[in-house]
Amino acid sequence: MTAPGPAAPEAPTGAQARPSAPGARTTGVRTAAALAVVVLATAVLPLGNALWAPLAPAFPGLDADLAARLRYQLGALALAAVVVAAVAWLVPGSRRFLRLGRLDAPVVPVPAIGLRPKPSETWRQVGAGFAVVVTGVTALIVGLQVLGGGGADLERAVRFLPWALLLAASNALVEESITRFGVVGALADRLPPQAVYLASGALFGVAHYWGVPGGLPGVAAAGFLGWLLAKSIGETGGLGWAWFLHFLQDVVIFSALFAAAS
Repeated sequence: MTAPGPAAPEAPTGAQARPSAPGARTTGVRTAAALAVVVLATAVLPLGNALWAPLAPAFPGLDADLAARLRYQLGALALAAVVVAAVAWLVPGSRRFLRLGRLDAPVVPVPAIGLRPKPSETWRQVGAGFAVVVTGVTALIVGLQVLGGGGADLERAVRFLPWALLLAASNALVEESITRFGVVGALADRLPPQAVYLASGALFGVAHYWGVPGGLPGVAAAGFLGWLLAKSIGETGGLGWAWFLHFLQDVVIFSALFAAAS
């Protein structure tokens, strides 16, 4: 006689056949809620001067334009912190992006736009290249839209450069927290990477129709930048390159705004 073998496992039935269905529905609801928070925050940001700037410190003694921008940033930083906390709570997997990431991670080629990195090139080389090219394009568009051929007060721009750097660092952190981390963090485990990057770029582009740069050129430029920065987060696993590239664009923008404010 032979010893009886182990009994064959019973086929799952009923609720046991789809143990993840309720969990999947819950996850979908939480993802939708996270995206709703992101979209609402994106819509609220342009209203900051009316909503929270009057409640911020007056910064007496500072240039009026500078003081207004500082008041806006204080509220915007608080809003960004709320969005990050909400998305991290609603979609726990998003927390893995709350770091600098691997700055020399491999780059996934995108032949459609000519992005064909050499085997030896990583985000360290590609990011540096985009830092030059994208910042140059931003300078061209902002120069035409903000300065408009009316001249620029270069002395004022240089004098306010430390403030431009501070505001750029803050604004880049705010917008990357909301329109990049919020979108990539919420969708990274639910959609293909390119769909996630396009969603972030679309949100960022549309929001800039009323921003600087603005209009259709602003939508196109910001949309591409949003896609690129979302791609950097997805491929490096962190916000390092996204924040840095965004920071460079904002240095150009704030410098132009200060030069034109005279």
